[in-house]
Amino acid sequence: MTPATTTKQDETPAPDQNRITLKTPIEFEGETIREVNLDLENLTGEDLCNAEREFLITSGGMNLTGVAMTCQEYHMHVAARAAGLSVEAIKQMKARDCARLITETQGFLLGAA
Repeated sequence: MTPATTTKQDETPAPDQNRITLKTPIEFEGETIREVNLDLENLTGEDLCNAEREFLITSGGMNLTGVAMTCQEYHMHVAARAAGLSVEAIKQMKARDCARLITETQGFLLGAA
């Protein structure tokens, strides 16, 4: 039996811990995407502000007051920034893969991950 790998709370996760393998790979702009490196730890406050701005522009100015942390589309924008992808690529993913990225992102932002 091999011991489990643990990461101390103040350590940056190893790259494989950020990697999410898609259940259903997608074709986006001529490239096959099979996995996503969701590097949430290296996001900055500026990244979050930019993701919010992008979301507001694409959502027609929807008011985020009090709902940003539960809004799936906002989390898609944050995940896209963390993964170095466009939000359109995230939206093209099958529901299970997209939901996993949203859940990981939301958990991270709320301190659960």
